[in-house]
Amino acid sequence: MTTSIKPLAATLLTIAIYSMAMALLESAVVVYLRELYYPDGFQFPLKGMSLDLAFVEISREFATLIMIATIAILSADNWLKRFAYFLISFAIWDIFYYVFLYVFIQWPLSLAEWDILFLIPTVWTGPVISPVILALLMIVLGLSILYYNRKWKAPLKRIHWLGLIAGSIFALAAFMHDFVSFAVSHFGGIMNIPIDPDVWIHLYTPNRFPWLLFSISCAMITASIVHYIRTQHISNRQIINSQFI
Repeated sequence: MTTSIKPLAATLLTIAIYSMAMALLESAVVVYLRELYYPDGFQFPLKGMSLDLAFVEISREFATLIMIATIAILSADNWLKRFAYFLISFAIWDIFYYVFLYVFIQWPLSLAEWDILFLIPTVWTGPVISPVILALLMIVLGLSILYYNRKWKAPLKRIHWLGLIAGSIFALAAFMHDFVSFAVSHFGGIMNIPIDPDVWIHLYTPNRFPWLLFSISCAMITASIVHYIRTQHISNRQIINSQFI
């Protein structure tokens, strides 16, 4: 099935608006939490949090992923396009989360500020610029997939998937590295951390972001995207040439 530019643009606009609205909603929740827990400004180490509240926070993050996946599923007619829409929606949500936080409470003051990025399956931390960089790469990949799948099937090949998956693993390792190091030094391992975050949360302050791991991640993902685009340009040229033979 072919897809013209007009319906594609309309769908992308709808997803962008939806994702920005989600970002505003999440940033509003964080504003409330910071007003309650950090009236003098957000900083590490974190304030104590009960097990019940931690469960609510993790559930909220899981619900966010379901919402993004749902809009992606409803927006396309095959799994590759749905994957592309998921990437774009996730990336827009992630970027505008920080945009709205800055609008509401003038945070972060710089892209170098540390943040708690995610809590599933464990704590992710990193400078704000790190998820923003990955979000931009996700948008480029998502748009490339949608563009090249308008008129013909342009699947990601095995080499592309290997690069993207490997890059994602390195990114996860970079985001979790600091917290895992903390868990090893204080509790002997990630599995030994007490379930109740109130026991350890006040001990943790981010120390060092592994930029080498993160750079490898970005390099792998970028190389996969560039190779995919180059492959599709070659395929497109071959299709055009065959039409004149």
